[in-house]
Order: sequence, then C-alpha cells, then structure tokens
Amino acid sequence: MTVEVGASGIIDKGPSDTNTSGETDTSGETDTSGGTDTSTETDTSSENDTPLDTITSPYKLNNISLNVSALQDEFNSHLYVDVTENTNKLVITTTGGTGDVDLYVKFDDAVTKTNYDYRPYQTGNEESVVIESPAAGRYNIGLYAYNEFHGLTVSAQIDGAVTEEPVTEEPVTEEPVTEEPVTEEPVTEVVELTAEQEPSNPTITNGIAKVGVTSSNRYFSMFIPEGTTRMAVTTEGGTGDADLYVNPYSWPSEYNRYWRSTNGSTNNEYIEVNYPHSGAYMYFYLSGEFEGVKLKVQLLSE
Repeated sequence: MTVEVGASGIIDKGPSDTNTSGETDTSGETDTSGGTDTSTETDTSSENDTPLDTITSPYKLNNISLNVSALQDEFNSHLYVDVTENTNKLVITTTGGTGDVDLYVKFDDAVTKTNYDYRPYQTGNEESVVIESPAAGRYNIGLYAYNEFHGLTVSAQIDGAVTEEPVTEEPVTEEPVTEEPVTEEPVTEVVELTAEQEPSNPTITNGIAKVGVTSSNRYFSMFIPEGTTRMAVTTEGGTGDADLYVNPYSWPSEYNRYWRSTNGSTNNEYIEVNYPHSGAYMYFYLSGEFEGVKLKVQLLSE
C-alpha cells in the first residue's frame, strides 16, 4: 500500500508527531515559505454548509462531496469511507472556502488528533490524502477547525472499487437440503440449547453463541443498535474448515463481503469492526464444510 499527498504538501504517517499531550493541537501551522498563518477568517457561510457539530452519527462519504463549516477548535470524527478489496486508489480531500482545516485519517479505528495514520500539513483548506491500493475496510475521517472555516468541501473518491456483487444473490436457495443430515447432530447437545443458541435460528443475539453450527446452517443476521462502537465476531471449535464473511448491506458470499477471515484449515476465525454500520442489520456467512462450530457476536456501545 503506497500513500502520497499532493505536490504542495507532506504527510505524517501515524501519531509520531511531537504533539502527544492530548486533543489540543498547539504546534501551530506554518506555510512552506516559513511564515506563520495569521490570516483572519471571514464568515462566508452559505445555506448549503452543514455545521460540523450537527453531524453526530457516522456519515458515509463514499464518492460524494459534503459542504461543511465549523467554529475554531471544533473536531468531528463521524465521517468515514468503506473500501472493498481490489480498490486501486482512495483519495480524501478538503478544498475551497475560508479558514483553516486540518485533515486526519485513521484505518479501522476511531480517529482523533492523537490517533491517526495520515495527516497532511497544510495552511488553509487545501489538503489531501492519496492511498494507492488501499486495504479493504473502513477509513475514519477527522476534521479539526484550526481556524474557523466556512464553505469547505470534503470528499472521498474511490477508484476501481469492486461493484459487481450480484444484488439478487440469495444464499438460502443455494444450499442443498441433504448436504448435512440432521441426524448427525448429537441429541444431548440439541436438548441443552436455548432458542438463541439454536443454529437453525438465523437470528444472532448479542453475546450469546450459536452452538453446533454446521454446513446446513450457513447464514445468520443480527440487528446492530444505534451507538454501537465495536463488533467482534468469532468462530471456534468443531471439525472441518469454516471461513467467515460479513456484509453490512446484503447477504455475503466469498465475493460479496466487506470483511472476511480465512485462517487456514481451521474453524478459528475472528473479525473486529470499529463503529460498524448501526441502526440496521448485519449479515454473516460461513463457507466451507464443517460441523459443531460455535459462532458468537459481541457488541460494545459508548
């Protein structure tokens, strides 16, 4: 994965910046000519601006632009971009308007002024992060008003993302009914299961494991409540080789997924997602031939 910034700027890879005292950035910003930024900001906000402090829940920025404004020292970390595998390039930019914004980007974790992967150093609003062949997953975006700004456009463009996932792919009809005889399940294990643990029930309950999952029960779903900050998905035990796939928008498959775990010839798989898509269902799929697997989803909220 290669990262670059426009010809006029440099980029900080990760929080190795000397500012480690907390959220307040006191280092100042200096342009490339050596002069300190002492410009006075003029409020040129328009009706099209969205105040940053009104964006209080995750906002997906895939291939769209958003006009925003903010008062000095405001910081917002709710914008994000989801990137699929085989993406050629991800470009996140801020441009236009008045004032001085600082751009922060963090992969697969919450972004703050001290926890980031990419941070351009520019005076004004012209900042960009360019990531060649980005890893699949979520890129969280932070905007900090070093000076009050208005009329700023923030955008995220994805080049070459895979978009050929068939919408009509309904996995239930693909599974032969006779693939795993029901009589192979130990009777004592079935009797002890609660309704939430029963593998034939496709609905997952937070913190309660599905027990004895086999190849005849591959597809599960779970409602992700608003305010969820972390989702951990695990599979373990049993025999065979189960691989784990997760998609926040539709039934997943080996090719139609946002996250996957394929840990060799074993059933021990793990996926952790920070700030998952909430207020909607999440979908899970187990591929391969297996039996007696335990599947568990654990959600954490603020």
